[in-house]
Amino acid sequence: TLDDSPGGLLYPDIVNKAYVLQPRGGDFSQIQYLIKNIFNNPQIDTEEKTEDIKTISINAEIRNGTTITGLASRNSQELELLGFRIMKLGNSPEQNYNQTEIYKLSDKNLNNEVDLLEKKYNIQVLEKNIPDWVVEMSAPDLDFFIILGADADYIK
Repeated sequence: TLDDSPGGLLYPDIVNKAYVLQPRGGDFSQIQYLIKNIFNNPQIDTEEKTEDIKTISINAEIRNGTTITGLASRNSQELELLGFRIMKLGNSPEQNYNQTEIYKLSDKNLNNEVDLLEKKYNIQVLEKNIPDWVVEMSAPDLDFFIILGADADYIK
C-alpha cells in the first residue's frame, strides 16, 4: 500500500483544485525501487530476531553521506520493515562518505539490533569516539545514528 503516512512514499497536494497524492522527492524513483524489490527482503540469517526488535521501539536517524539521490529514503524503508522507527532523514553535513558509519547512542541492551545492522551493512557499529556533531544533532531518545556511505547503494 502506498500512502501519505509519515513514513509513506507519497504526500498530499492540491493540483487544479483536486486533491492528489504526489511522490516524495519529486519523482517516482523511490516507488520504482520499492516495486522492483517488493519480494526482496534483506537476507540476514534465518530465524532473525525480528520479533525481539519489534517488541521495543528502536529509534534511528539516517543521514545520506553521499550525493546518491534517495539513498536515505530507500534504506529507511528497509529498516522500517525490520522494526526500526526512523525518526529523521536528511543529508549529512559532508557528502563524501565511501563507507557507512553507524553509531549506537543508547545505553539500552540492543545486541540483536547491533548484530543485524552489522550484518546488513557489513561494518562494525561504533559505541565510542562518537563525533561531537552527531551527539549535538541527535534527539535524546535516539538509539542509532546512521550515516550512509556509497557502499550502502549496493546493499540488498
